[in-house]
Amino acid sequence: MLMSVVCALVVGCGGGGGSAPAVQNADHDSVPDSQDCAPNDSTKWRLLSYKSVDLDSDGHFVNSSGQICAGSALPPNYSASQVSAGNSDCDDSSSARWQLLSYSAVDVDSDGYAVAKTGQVCSGANLPTGYSAIQPDVSALDCDDGDPSKWRLMTIYADADGDGVGAGAGKVTCVGSSAPPGYSLFGYDPSDDPADPASRSVSNLELSSWQFATPEN
Repeated sequence: MLMSVVCALVVGCGGGGGSAPAVQNADHDSVPDSQDCAPNDSTKWRLLSYKSVDLDSDGHFVNSSGQICAGSALPPNYSASQVSAGNSDCDDSSSARWQLLSYSAVDVDSDGYAVAKTGQVCSGANLPTGYSAIQPDVSALDCDDGDPSKWRLMTIYADADGDGVGAGAGKVTCVGSSAPPGYSLFGYDPSDDPADPASRSVSNLELSSWQFATPEN
């Protein structure tokens, strides 16, 4: 009887007095997995709050708040401080652009001739290609910034006989290095009749030197 009581007591003590379950800590960073935000990474173990980020790693931040799993401090591209007004990264997806710069001229078609236009564009250290802070000179204004083959206003003349010299009333047109087909930059042809077989030679062979000058507008 006494032995039965002793055995019962021993069993009772044995059932509730075993060793406690082992604490899980997979990355051995002294923080239990149950409290660790990155249980398999010993460099991260707690959530830290941030107020600005630099996702393109160009050293310029943009305001954005949240929490990130970190170690003793926030990662280099996160900050606990907000960015002051005017210093925010205008394009945090590109390390080549971070600030707004003002421009006074643009050359959309990249033909070397610009149009006067003001505004701001997201840039790096300098304005991107096609933008300038200086207004173009009148002589360098582009009359068609959507077509790289045209940039200057010139008086052109209908060249009916196709000899390269036109005649008649001229009209101011946006052109490039030459007049469009059927026209000429010169208007001194005295015989521009395609029905006359000799008209193609008259403009070049029978004019005095002063007649070769294009009339002033």
